[in-house]
Amino acid sequence: MGWVNRNRVLYPVVICVLLGAIDSGLAQTERAVSTNLRGNLVDAAGQPVAGVGVRLYRETYGGPLYSRTREPAGDAVTRADGSFSFGVPAGQYLVQLAASEDQVAEWVAAPVMVQLVPGQIATVTIEVHRGGLLEVVVLEAPGHKRLPQARVDLREAAGDSPVAVVSDAGGTARVRLMPGQYELRDVLGEGYTYEGHRQVITIKEGETRRIAAILAANVQGVVRDPEGIPVAGATLRIVGAGRDEVLSDAQGRFEIAWNRRGQFRAATVFHLVARHEPQNLAATVEIGRDTSWLVVKLQPCPVLAGRVMDAQGRGIGGAWVYVTLEVPDWGDTPLCEEQIPTDADGGFALRAVPPGGSYTVHAAADAYGCGNAVVSTETATDRPCEVGPLTLSPADLSVSGRVLDSTGNPVAQAMIYGWGPGQPHKLNTQTDAEGRFTLGGVCAGRLHLRADAHLGGGKRLRAQGIAEAGATDIEIRTRDPFVSYQSPSTVQRLRPAR
Repeated sequence: MGWVNRNRVLYPVVICVLLGAIDSGLAQTERAVSTNLRGNLVDAAGQPVAGVGVRLYRETYGGPLYSRTREPAGDAVTRADGSFSFGVPAGQYLVQLAASEDQVAEWVAAPVMVQLVPGQIATVTIEVHRGGLLEVVVLEAPGHKRLPQARVDLREAAGDSPVAVVSDAGGTARVRLMPGQYELRDVLGEGYTYEGHRQVITIKEGETRRIAAILAANVQGVVRDPEGIPVAGATLRIVGAGRDEVLSDAQGRFEIAWNRRGQFRAATVFHLVARHEPQNLAATVEIGRDTSWLVVKLQPCPVLAGRVMDAQGRGIGGAWVYVTLEVPDWGDTPLCEEQIPTDADGGFALRAVPPGGSYTVHAAADAYGCGNAVVSTETATDRPCEVGPLTLSPADLSVSGRVLDSTGNPVAQAMIYGWGPGQPHKLNTQTDAEGRFTLGGVCAGRLHLRADAHLGGGKRLRAQGIAEAGATDIEIRTRDPFVSYQSPSTVQRLRPAR
């Protein structure tokens, strides 16, 4: 049918981290390095577990539209004594048992993050369990025919670790999980859309839980140019309720999945956006819940042209620019997955932006914050449409301090996240063994901070506050541990500890 699935599945885990110093003269670079992460796999009785795959993921950043991605950094198999090791550059990593979407694991382990520091070795111990089994039977509506090769997406109810599994030839997706609560978020099958609501599933040690998921057919159609000729290679996505961006095939035909089951108002309007950059053609089409076939006619588009610069008016080359569409009930939604790099003088030109809409152009760059400008194409056709200058502030300041629990004890390995107007999109770091942190690469001005720590057993500590860029020795106090995934009820005004 000629559609492309660009979704990426990522799989993090939790562990226990102990840092020890090594020779301070060790050179830690992006090339191959000596072993700096050592671990052991043990069962609940403390006995070593051999022959189990372990996978390492590194957190990286892909620009302002997708602030965080996790890339595979290495694989290992535990030795006879349950040990494993990696030699990787310094950075932020996740360690987990190697998993397969189409095979049931023998062991499971609860997940956490590891910060590898130059000149140090991280030692981790992972305790594995048999856990419980979840079986999801994927059915077609109507008729309840079983569907193979459907992907079931789950997430920890008390965390943010995704899990994905694929249904077998009999339409059943099986996965072994740690005891706890999980949210069934989505079920994806080629040509189908999940019709059910998200649900929370409880998994118990040694037990098997079985549920059913029903899928409905997707929206299909054809894309044509202003003369009615089919357009191959057009990108299509459904704003807000869509999933993956898809491509029209050689005959201009497409098939796209979308979320009909959300908690939408009766008057909610859904939009399908179709774009073909080579011809600078695009269109936005309203669709309804019962839409099954569409003929999308593309129109000539304006070119959104502008420049990204610093506070002195100098162009910033290599900055990333993307555009969001303002839609009632959805707000600003990315028009497409691509981000456009600026030229050496900071210039950019955005093509295939549907005429007759209101858009926000966003920009960000390494070592700078972010900026945006609103532009309307209500009266524009295929002529250039100037975007106001996008000025970015330097991200040359930091915020430092300490995270403490409600009794005043330091919280180690807590993740610290920062955000705010004009701030970079990818601000995060991790506390050390004394609960201290330094969040670098921030811009002048106010900054929101959030501390988040996993305690194991689904329990977490969390707090958030507001600080000024450049502040030092601030103190963040967390609440008592909680299980449900929720935001703090209060926001602290963060000041240096006295």
